[in-house]
Amino acid sequence: MSKFKSLIVGLLLMVAFVIAPSIATTAGQSQEVIQLQGDNVLIFDQEININTTDVFIAALVGKRMLLDESKTLYVLLVSPGGDFAQAKIMKYMLASVPNVAIICKACNSAAGYLLATGVKRIVIKKSTMAMHEVFMTHFTAKMLDKPNVGVSLKKQSDEFNKAMYSVIGISKEAYEEKITEKVWTLTGEDILKHHLADKFVTLQCNDYMKALAPDTCSQ
Repeated sequence: MSKFKSLIVGLLLMVAFVIAPSIATTAGQSQEVIQLQGDNVLIFDQEININTTDVFIAALVGKRMLLDESKTLYVLLVSPGGDFAQAKIMKYMLASVPNVAIICKACNSAAGYLLATGVKRIVIKKSTMAMHEVFMTHFTAKMLDKPNVGVSLKKQSDEFNKAMYSVIGISKEAYEEKITEKVWTLTGEDILKHHLADKFVTLQCNDYMKALAPDTCSQ
């Protein structure tokens, strides 16, 4: 082989050596992995109401104070939803406390609102979201004599729906068609595709978290 050819081969090998790790890294890119270790996780697995909201806020502030400020605090939602007014209070607190991310395991109804309007929104393979019409859990015949009850319910429904269809990026009519007299259920990647979350990740749990949230950790 001539000196010129040898030089060319040598240069090509050098280039391949430099580029190969980069290619391997790109080709081998995997889903982001988040470590859940107990101290960096707050699980909310209750219905959203005035009592659970108070407890949640206290726990959120307490956990954030105990965790190094450089570390993300993950709020794991496993909630059937609940009171929209209380969900708005929780949303405000989640936005006010620094470096907090929401992980949706089961974020239905008002809990889905928390995910959709959150600052850092995460879904996993087992994530589920179920959305439906806003309704009153306690309604009596006497309430029919109070027109302000219906007006209040309509106002809350319009506010809730607008928050959701604005995030998804569809019309009011298109969103209401999906939830009127039925439940619209989405899972992991579908939640992401509808712009209701920012990223799809894999969770890795330590033994403590595996015992505390076995279903979430067994992906």
